[in-house]
Amino acid sequence: MKEKRLMTDPDLKATLRQLLVAASNFAMRLIQIAQVRAAYGEQIGEMSRSIRSAVESGKLSASRGAETANQMRNQIMGMQRARDIDLGRSLAQGMKSKGISLEEVITRAMKKLRLEGKLINRLSDQQQHQVLMEVIDSTGRSRPSVTREIPGLRRAAGG
Repeated sequence: MKEKRLMTDPDLKATLRQLLVAASNFAMRLIQIAQVRAAYGEQIGEMSRSIRSAVESGKLSASRGAETANQMRNQIMGMQRARDIDLGRSLAQGMKSKGISLEEVITRAMKKLRLEGKLINRLSDQQQHQVLMEVIDSTGRSRPSVTREIPGLRRAAGG
């Protein structure tokens, strides 16, 4: 008998409705964050492949390709953040407040290629080309730790 009374209690019903609305709102926010992150990953990947192809075909120099790829990645990041919701944008800015400079991307590429501590203009032509191609490739990769979370966000939102 007591259970039946609880089910008709107007305060409980109102609270349950508010909880349902809050849960639905949160789910929609998670879906939006996951969609923006997925679109970002797809766009930077396609951009990087396109620029790499242009460099390999001789339509673009490796130096110009690296510069263009870095600029475009930062622009794509800005555009995706602009279409994200406040929560997603805040999380993204907490991880990286702004785009990375070309010099920083070159430094990271040189470290990955075990050329750190050297000046790029003192490397052989082949090494410079290798560094610049790594810059182009790296602009097409999103942060793996974040990208791995996208399916989890979608599942959480569905739950």
